[in-house]
Amino acid sequence: MKALGQFNLKQKQMKSFFMLLFTVSALITGINEVQDTKTVTATYVGATEDGYEFTNADGETITFQEVDAQVAKAINLDDAALKGIAMEITYITSEEEDDAGEVNAVHTIVGLKPAQ
Repeated sequence: MKALGQFNLKQKQMKSFFMLLFTVSALITGINEVQDTKTVTATYVGATEDGYEFTNADGETITFQEVDAQVAKAINLDDAALKGIAMEITYITSEEEDDAGEVNAVHTIVGLKPAQ
């Protein structure tokens, strides 16, 4: 009888574990849907008054207006030594309305590492 009680307890623990796992998984999926990330490989040009500029393989300039606090702690994009280095940039895009009422895209770097 004691073994049956232990079996039921383990069964309840496993059920609780799977419910927790399902809940965490659903939360993570929900977060990813809200902030869809994109990744691009580009060469760092430097900081301007508009943001941080990179040039991709097609020669197009990509400007990122914001940098996530965690990324900013890890890498100082104001360091001139980083200019000319190819990087893999993960970013999100949001929209902000300016003083004139125009809606502008704001690119925020959320991940940054040297290109492979």
